[in-house]
Amino acid sequence: LHKAIRRQRQMCIRDRDKKIQNELSIKVPQYILDEIIVGGTKENIIALTNLAKLNNRISEQTANTFIQNIDNIYNMS
Repeated sequence: LHKAIRRQRQMCIRDRDKKIQNELSIKVPQYILDEIIVGGTKENIIALTNLAKLNNRISEQTANTFIQNIDNIYNMS
């Protein structure tokens, strides 16, 4: 039973990840999506996004688009 529940949860997480990225047509690092899924605060998401930008994990344009749409992103997850 536990394996089935864990598998279902993983599928839901993957579906949410894909939905967020498809809706915005941008790709962000997995750790940012993970923070959204576990209920991280908007401030944490913005901080992680800015950190990813500083570390060249995402472009400035992608980071800005993601941050500008943070409220929509929370409604998707």
